[in-house]
Amino acid sequence: PPPPPLSHLTPASAPSPPILGLSSAELDASQDMCAYCFDVVIHDMRPSLALSSDRWGEPLNGPVIPMDLQRFVDARIECPLFVTWCKKRRGHEHLSFDRASTELRGCIGCLDPIPIEKMGEYAIKSGMQDKRFPPLHYDELPLVICKISLLCRFQSCVDADDWVIGVHGVLIRFPDPHNGALLSATYLPEVPLEHNMSKEVAIRELIRKAGYRGPIDGAMMSTLQVTRYESAKASLTYDEYVHLYNPSLR
Repeated sequence: PPPPPLSHLTPASAPSPPILGLSSAELDASQDMCAYCFDVVIHDMRPSLALSSDRWGEPLNGPVIPMDLQRFVDARIECPLFVTWCKKRRGHEHLSFDRASTELRGCIGCLDPIPIEKMGEYAIKSGMQDKRFPPLHYDELPLVICKISLLCRFQSCVDADDWVIGVHGVLIRFPDPHNGALLSATYLPEVPLEHNMSKEVAIRELIRKAGYRGPIDGAMMSTLQVTRYESAKASLTYDEYVHLYNPSLR
């Protein structure tokens, strides 16, 4: 029989708890933060090269946290975050950065609140340690765009349909029916939109992404815990980084 529609499925935790986390306006992601991610990755690849933060004074020994990130550090702000690297596809080098012309090059983040200054660590992890891809190479940087997502306003969904494509990220958790291990997976808000997914397709793809290979039936779907969230986003291409932040690399 066909699987039940999402609207008929209620997560295991149906109550509506308070929204957790700061608003996207309060987090205020910026291109300065993306420039910092470029600084960190370039310093890891070529420690002798100048960084964007060098323009603020004498040459430094490593990346300096930008002022708009430092204010969150000073306030001891913690939030979940992701750093994503995308690259222009072969044959699309002269096109603008859009979904059709780019491909994922690395994306790693943390769904638990962490000190926001750890953004640099996740820039390295996503660029160099995402096991789906080889480490990002210095020669690739001119074709790369950096994207950061600061996650906020987490709230349990009433059901698996209780989120808006393009507005909410979606996080699913459920027990593996074979061993009881907790499985989870998430899509950032832009992913279902960019891939033209319906909510139903997105949820089912997340179940597979979490590692579940059994039948997706009503019994299995009834165990889902679904959480929605929003994100503050910023992006910066390498060309913009060089032009706006680090002209010494021209």
